[in-house]
Amino acid sequence: MARFSKGNTSAAGVVVCEALATRDALAFALDIGLSKMVLEKDNSVVVNVIKYSDRELSELEGICADIKRSGQRLQHFEVQHVPRSSKKFAHVLAKKALNLSNMIVWMEEAPDDFVHFFLTDYSSAVS
Repeated sequence: MARFSKGNTSAAGVVVCEALATRDALAFALDIGLSKMVLEKDNSVVVNVIKYSDRELSELEGICADIKRSGQRLQHFEVQHVPRSSKKFAHVLAKKALNLSNMIVWMEEAPDDFVHFFLTDYSSAVS
């Protein structure tokens, strides 16, 4: 398991920022050598464009086309829509990333201040 946070300095809208974060997460997965990936997104617009759009007319569609092309490099690539309530840890990371100027990467372990949020998110997912 690996997680990363990266600030986004562009002034793009929320949906485009979510797509950019997805593209960055997939690039990160490829960089560390993962061969299988399931992306869980709470933004149904991004999920639907990734899964169903073949156009590249808008900025969002272009980013999602990049995601699909990169996903084809993996043995298994899947995008799922999940309720926002099941992704509390991801939202903690996203809020923290708003103030970052550089990317932060955690492999196998997260900083202590995130462990509580991760365990809470995980325990609610399995109960």
